[in-house]
Amino acid sequence: MQVTKKSLFISTLIVLSALVIIWGGLGFVDKNTADDQAEIRQTILKSVELSQSLPVLPEPQASTPQEKIPDQVKRIMYDKITSSLMEIYSSKSPLLIQRISALQQAVDKQELEKFRARGGGYSKVENVQITINGDSATAQADITTWSEFIEANGKKFRPENGGHYVFSLVKENGKWKITGEEFSFLPGQEP
Repeated sequence: MQVTKKSLFISTLIVLSALVIIWGGLGFVDKNTADDQAEIRQTILKSVELSQSLPVLPEPQASTPQEKIPDQVKRIMYDKITSSLMEIYSSKSPLLIQRISALQQAVDKQELEKFRARGGGYSKVENVQITINGDSATAQADITTWSEFIEANGKKFRPENGGHYVFSLVKENGKWKITGEEFSFLPGQEP
């Protein structure tokens, strides 16, 4: 059997077609999709991190739960909360205002209830699933968060809870921003 240019071309085309089908079937993603997925993951984790860490006051207020928080410190905290959340939440979503309000109230609550947040973040991330559809996306993950507190009597406590998070995101000006957020405790993780 003689190999002709035509048969070599057809064989090459068949092999390349098969590779493309296999590549797609194995779930490989292009660089843009991979970059979007990485940015979305980073955005949702930053959201969780900020919700745990933004209410932490600067020293010496972080160590003095029995004292009033100076108004100037509160204003600085409110500004920090607002600017940090504007980086990751869509300005077109009412969720941004809700999150800002909740975290500002978390600052005020520390003074009213005589405790201080000393730290917070996440310690475990599992089962991350990201679905992108054009300029919108959904991301979900099981995330274990922690917070550290001190009461006026000096007692410290550090709760840790696992939750299932579901985020809705949109791409605004080339950046992924959160527009929706749902949370439920994982079984056995309720406080």
